[in-house]
Amino acid sequence: MRKASVVLLIILFTGLTAIAFQIQQYGYKLESSFLELYSLDYLPTVYTDSKDSYIDIKIYDLDEQDLTGAITIGDVGISGDPLYALRQTVSEKQRVHFPDEALKGLRLIVVSSQSGSAKLMTSYRMVGAQLLAHENGAMLRLWKKDDSNFIERFALYRLKDGELIGRTENGVFVFDYLPTVDDAVLVQSAEGSILWRPGEYDYYFSSKDICLTFTDRPAYKAGEVVNFRSFIREITP
Repeated sequence: MRKASVVLLIILFTGLTAIAFQIQQYGYKLESSFLELYSLDYLPTVYTDSKDSYIDIKIYDLDEQDLTGAITIGDVGISGDPLYALRQTVSEKQRVHFPDEALKGLRLIVVSSQSGSAKLMTSYRMVGAQLLAHENGAMLRLWKKDDSNFIERFALYRLKDGELIGRTENGVFVFDYLPTVDDAVLVQSAEGSILWRPGEYDYYFSSKDICLTFTDRPAYKAGEVVNFRSFIREITP
C-alpha cells in the first residue's frame, strides 16, 4: 500500500511535461509541478516559443474531491468550472501573466497550446493553522491571515482515501487521535485551505516554556511590513 506521504512528495517533485512553451519563475523554467507561493509579487509566467500561436490558460480551485488519491499531478481532478480562463494569440518569446487574485488559495493551473499542455499546482495560503498538542490529545485552530480572526467552521480530510477526519463549527477542532507523519491532510474552510503533513513543519514546546513576541509598532494595517522578534523563555519556580 502506498503511504500517504507519497501523495504530496510526488506532486512536489514531478517535472513538467516537455512542451514548446515554458512555465517560468524569476526567468527560469519550473522543474517542479507544485509551487508554494509566499508572495504575489513574483508569480510564475508562461514564456512562449515559436511553435506557439496561442496560449490557453485555465485556473481551478481545488478541494478534497480533486486531491483524494492523487499520486502525480496528472491524478489531480477537476470538479468544477475554472475560476479564470484565457485564450490569447501570442508570438515568440512573449510572456503571459497569471492574475494574482485567481492564485489566492489552492489552485490547479492548466496551460495549453498546439504544442501540448502542462499543469502546475500552486498554494498561496489565505489562512494559518495553530496546533496545540498536550498530554491527552491535541486541538487545532484556523485563522485568517488578512485580519488574524479565527475561523469558526472548517473540516479535515485525509487525502489518501478522502476520509473526513472531522469538522468543527466553534473554531476549535479536538483530535481523537493525531494523524501520523504518513498522512497528508487537507484542512479546508470557506476562507481558504492548507495542505498539512503532520510533523513536517511542527514545532513543539513544553508547558514550562513561553513565547514572547515584540513588534516595532503598536498598530498596523493589513499588507504593511512589520518587524518582530520572538523569544522562548523557560518558566522556573
